[in-house]
Amino acid sequence: MTVRVLILDDSKICRIFLANYLQDLLPKAQIIQAESGDDAVAQAAKNDIQLAILDYNVPDLTGLLVANKIRQSQPGCELALLTANLMRSVEEQAEESGVRYYRKPITADVTRQILQDSHFI
Repeated sequence: MTVRVLILDDSKICRIFLANYLQDLLPKAQIIQAESGDDAVAQAAKNDIQLAILDYNVPDLTGLLVANKIRQSQPGCELALLTANLMRSVEEQAEESGVRYYRKPITADVTRQILQDSHFI
């Protein structure tokens, strides 16, 4: 099964690391990358996304705003917020929105946990 995964992060290095970990764990995954909130929303509108892994602090929109926009158009999409933002209020907002919250740094173990929690492995 091909899983389409949207990665939103304004750091190219973070997108590369996460894409590599995803490819290792889900070799048939189709990875779509975005570097801004608006770009992520546009990519989600053009593609049937099964999983979105979103950084919180990105240009244009926060990762949580992007998650809410994706949820409106694709209610079955699994949503994960992967961020270095350690503010408890952000974690609470994610929880209230039904978005899973994970802390950076991006590692193979964190990526595996996201995929397990989303039932892709």
